[in-house]
Amino acid sequence: MKILFFASTECPYCEILYNNLKKSGLLSEHDFTYIDALSDDTQEICDKNRVDELPHIKIYDDSKLILNCCGEISIEDVEEYLKN
Repeated sequence: MKILFFASTECPYCEILYNNLKKSGLLSEHDFTYIDALSDDTQEICDKNRVDELPHIKIYDDSKLILNCCGEISIEDVEEYLKN
């Protein structure tokens, strides 16, 4: 599985979710990419992925998008998608 995590250190909810993902061990088990959505260098990829709200998570199984969630999502929801 590949996880794209669009977030910002300025977003408290992003930080909570990121820390929970780290604690769960999910990040080390999957191809994980953290993208600072407020950086000038990442605006093209954010636009391409239609990132308008943070946090924004995209999970791919091979090339198939299985989760596209923005805003509040629980670690339990993320774990459920990764198990399937």
